[in-house]
Amino acid sequence: MIDLTNFADGSKVTVDYTISREADFNNEVYFYAVDDITGAVDGVAVGDEGYLQAALNNLVSSVLSTSDDNTENGTLEFDAGSLIAPLIIADSNLETAQDGDASVYFSFAGANGDGFDHIKMLDDNTFGFEDLPNGGDRDFNDIVITVNNFTA
Repeated sequence: MIDLTNFADGSKVTVDYTISREADFNNEVYFYAVDDITGAVDGVAVGDEGYLQAALNNLVSSVLSTSDDNTENGTLEFDAGSLIAPLIIADSNLETAQDGDASVYFSFAGANGDGFDHIKMLDDNTFGFEDLPNGGDRDFNDIVITVNNFTA
């Protein structure tokens, strides 16, 4: 989770990121706003019916993706005062996920249909993503995103 609550509400926070991929799947990663550290979204608790749609309705980033064996850099902008969590759409896209026909995994294991934690903190501000059901090979390098240089 990215905690931006130390920045003054009403401003924007710019974040640099690096994304790399070592996966056969064409995955999409997004960030979404959560209510609190439990991961609830607009009052919908992790694991409750409607959580997927609530998360997809609260996306705060454009798609983050790259080709296999590649690394890219970019910049994101978030609202100050917010809590942001990542999700991964495995081998599919946002439109298919919105229709309920894609595997979407969250950093909250209780929100994942297989109960596995598909997103792991590999280091400070570095998220590792596992795109296979039930943890697959558990390498957490299918997508790796590092965020840094938080500026308001």
